[in-house]
Amino acid sequence: MMMTTVFHRLIKLTSVFTILLPTSLYAQALSPESSDYETPLTPWGHPDIQGVWDRRTITPLQRPERFADRPFLNEAQAAQYEALSAQRSDGRPIDFGRSGISVHDPGDLDYGSTVLATGQTSLVVDPPNGIIPSYVEMADTRLAIEQRENEGRGAADSWLDRSLQERCITWGIPQGMLPQAYNNNIQIVQSEDHVAIVVEMVHDARIIPLHNCRHCLKQSPNGTAAPEGTGKAIPLLWNLLTFRPSPTFAAQMLISS
Repeated sequence: MMMTTVFHRLIKLTSVFTILLPTSLYAQALSPESSDYETPLTPWGHPDIQGVWDRRTITPLQRPERFADRPFLNEAQAAQYEALSAQRSDGRPIDFGRSGISVHDPGDLDYGSTVLATGQTSLVVDPPNGIIPSYVEMADTRLAIEQRENEGRGAADSWLDRSLQERCITWGIPQGMLPQAYNNNIQIVQSEDHVAIVVEMVHDARIIPLHNCRHCLKQSPNGTAAPEGTGKAIPLLWNLLTFRPSPTFAAQMLISS
């Protein structure tokens, strides 16, 4: 089906670009207002990052053309960009790719109104140009073959033709961790061996072992990808392994910039 191909196309991309999530836990935890601030610790000695965090931002996923050679904004430029974004009448950020009528009233949308505190001009930070790399030729060929095979078939002849995102099962990775039109809270819960990130949108949960756990990586229960932690709570970095073909996040992720 189409969503399977889209999934495989984007898997080629996830290994070659890096997204800095808008909820910069490390920066927020270690940049307090008071110079004598001490980072709270869990009983087992890890920095305590538990709580509910807000990931809203108008910083686009990919760097827009207006900032082609500018990876960061200064304070005045950021304020100007935020003011321009606020003038958009449909409730979307200024460089959001879609312009058609939304299924939601503009007043119900909650993208946020500010850029990231870092001033970066895109969530993608690697490659340095802030642009997600193009699809590989093999993926484009596979998609063309699948489109031919699906000629004459309706877009919803079966429930399997519709994405897990549309069916509110999961938004997949990385789309599920990126800013949304609403439901932009995430909750973090820690234990000595795991960190759980619960996403408000679709109530998706990422359970991340902080130490290598190969037997845990055989299958992800929510149908996306099994994570492997670094062994440290901050910075919380993890690799995604054993992706499954059911989620689709490519189309929405690429047009959301």
